[in-house]
Amino acid sequence: MKIPAAFNKRQGFFYLILFLCILSYGNSLHHGFLLDDYNLLFNEGGMKSLPSNWSLITHHFQGFYRPLGALFIKYCYIFFTDHSSAYHVLNLGLFVLICFLFFILISQLTNDAKLALLAVCLFCVHPVNNMLINYKTAGMLSLFILGMQLSTLFFIKYSSGGRGLFYSLSLVFYFLSLMAHEVSFMLPVYLFLIMYFLKDISIKRCLKMLFPFLLVLVIYLFLRSSIKDTRPIDAVFYLHLSLRHYLAAIMQMVNWYLSKLVVPQNLLFIWDVPIVKDQSVMIKSIEFLFWLGFLFFWIFIRLKRGILAFSLALFSAGLIPLFMAGFVYTAATNNAVIEPHWFSFPLIGFFILTAYFLNFLNKKFNHRLGIIICLILGIMIIQTRKSNAFWKDEATYCNYWLELNPLNGTAWSCKAKLHIKEHDRGYNRLNYNDCNEAADLAGAFYQNDQNEKAINYYTMALEMDPQCLNALSGLADLYIDTQNFAQAEKILKTLIDYYPEFYPAYPKLIKVYEEQGRIEEADKIRAAKVDF
Repeated sequence: MKIPAAFNKRQGFFYLILFLCILSYGNSLHHGFLLDDYNLLFNEGGMKSLPSNWSLITHHFQGFYRPLGALFIKYCYIFFTDHSSAYHVLNLGLFVLICFLFFILISQLTNDAKLALLAVCLFCVHPVNNMLINYKTAGMLSLFILGMQLSTLFFIKYSSGGRGLFYSLSLVFYFLSLMAHEVSFMLPVYLFLIMYFLKDISIKRCLKMLFPFLLVLVIYLFLRSSIKDTRPIDAVFYLHLSLRHYLAAIMQMVNWYLSKLVVPQNLLFIWDVPIVKDQSVMIKSIEFLFWLGFLFFWIFIRLKRGILAFSLALFSAGLIPLFMAGFVYTAATNNAVIEPHWFSFPLIGFFILTAYFLNFLNKKFNHRLGIIICLILGIMIIQTRKSNAFWKDEATYCNYWLELNPLNGTAWSCKAKLHIKEHDRGYNRLNYNDCNEAADLAGAFYQNDQNEKAINYYTMALEMDPQCLNALSGLADLYIDTQNFAQAEKILKTLIDYYPEFYPAYPKLIKVYEEQGRIEEADKIRAAKVDF
């Protein structure tokens, strides 16, 4: 039987994508577990305890309601246990599948296999995606991307005259994608862009076709809201930011992300930016409004329809989750965060634009830029292989993370956990050189929310030296943080007695008095210590 030429060509494209993915990520096969890998798999409350399937569906898992992702990780643990290379191979296989489905998707949308192949090659070798392979438990993230892709492919099949079964399958995979990661809520927006810019379907019909997707989203939100202790999605409202501060923070995060797409170096899977407080806030908020107006003009007035308008709209709209998710984890510290894997699906719009531009230049110069395109791919493969090295183990990545972005609390917790592993020699003061060594260990436990152990080690440090500055200061911070203001006051007064020139103690004592409603005592200290 003769195999269709189209099948042979598609099979060849698959092998090319597979080759590029292996070339980009094959050097990290031997790397170990780190960060959330331990939390999700081996630590207390992780998959090592083998929670029931039903509990993963009806309860949150470590603060998140992602039941499909949690079930996936559970069975990965059952099959792979602590064989890190097995997780890596699985992640690489899922990523190859993601890349190939993007190729099929772009080919169907553009009717241009060469454009689709170049866009996907750029996508699969760019280090912005390396978390999906190097984080051993990132397979749960690949699931939501695959769910969005399959939902989109079935929707396109239906909108092109297919049976209603395809529409039903699209809804099913949308729901499954939501159950793997909440950022999938954006899929109806992306489907709208496909219909509006590429299918020339009226807005009224677009909305009618997408209404059932909104019902699926409502069902998911209802399920999620019924789960207690799930991480909030409305943390931004508790920051009480003005509009300009809010927009300035968004602009900072977008600038970082765009800079890493253009110059793929020093990427992190979480990047923190401080909420802007200085004079630049107005400039950054104006910059945001300028780009918003520019994109609206270019997409809806200048380009109107077609692949360029769609790609630009897809990538731009894909940044919408940042407006809420960027403030979920770090609102308490007045930081905002961006995680590149939030944008894995709409990111393909960026690479379609890049591929379109490279193809245009190639035709402009009579197809003489093939070597340059290969060089670009080669440079990105090198950058990806270099970035893989930072995922070698927990110590390597945490040091790398802190060097680039010392604002992130998780990075410091990781560093503290490593410090505990290296320096914890038990609760015996004879095992430590001085009180500072014990106090540093206590601080590491405190950083990892092990407050009882932290108090024990701070106490041991004070037994070694009642005037230990690090122990007194750290213990005061712990008591303030846990709202044990009576103990905090006692420790701070002792600290001030021993070190009256240690000025950081005074603002803390003022806070302790104010929290207890002792305003006059707080004002007396404030009046006496006018320097702070």
